[in-house]
Amino acid sequence: MKHPWQGLGSLPRGVWILSLTTLINRLGTMALPFLVLYLTRSRGFTAGRAGLVLTVYGLTAVIAGPTAGRLSDRIGAVRVLQASLLFSGLVVLVYPLARSPAAIFALTIAWAFTNEAFRPANLSMVSDLAGPDQRRTAFALVRLAINLGMSVGPAAGGFLAMVSFPAIFIVNGAASILACVVLTLLAGWLRRPGAPERPVPDTRTDAGTGPWSDFTDRRLL
Repeated sequence: MKHPWQGLGSLPRGVWILSLTTLINRLGTMALPFLVLYLTRSRGFTAGRAGLVLTVYGLTAVIAGPTAGRLSDRIGAVRVLQASLLFSGLVVLVYPLARSPAAIFALTIAWAFTNEAFRPANLSMVSDLAGPDQRRTAFALVRLAINLGMSVGPAAGGFLAMVSFPAIFIVNGAASILACVVLTLLAGWLRRPGAPERPVPDTRTDAGTGPWSDFTDRRLL
C-alpha cells in the first residue's frame, strides 16, 4: 500500500509555491461568506437585494473563468495570477467605503471578475509545472491548500464579524495582496525545465478555433 504522502517530495518547487500562494489567499477568504450579513446589517439591504448582489457576483464569475483562461494564453498565467491577487485585494479593501447600491454593485462586479480570475490561471500553472505522472499529486496538494485555508478563513471571519464587519474586508484584502507579494518574489521558480512555453495545441476534431471554441466541444460540455 502506498503512503498517502508519497510523491509530494518529488513535486516541482513551483507547485509548492502555487500551493503556498493559494493557502495565503484562502486563509483570508472571509468577506464573501459574510457578504449577505454585511449588506443587510451594515448597509440596510433587504435580504432580496443582498441575494441579488450574490447573483451578480456569481454571473460575473461565470464570465471571468473563460476570460481569464484566454488571458493566460495571451499574456501568461503568472501575470494573470499576480493581477488577480493584487486587484481583488484592492477592491476588497475599498468595498466597505461603498455606500450607494450602485457603487456596491459595481464593486461586486469588479471583485468577482478579479477574484475568480485566479482559479483558471492557477490550474493552468499547475498543469504546466507538473508532468503527466505528477499532476494528480500536484492537484491534490493545491486542493489541500484550498481546503485548509477555507477551514480557517471563514471561521476567523466569524469572530471578526462580531467585532467589526470592515475588519473582515481589511484582512481579506491584505491576505490577497500578501499572496501577490509572495508569488512575485518567488516567480522565478515557476518554471519546469524542458516544459514548452506555449500550451500543447488542441487536437480535438470537434472543437472550433474561436475564443469561445470550448463551448462547441461536446465532450467538455
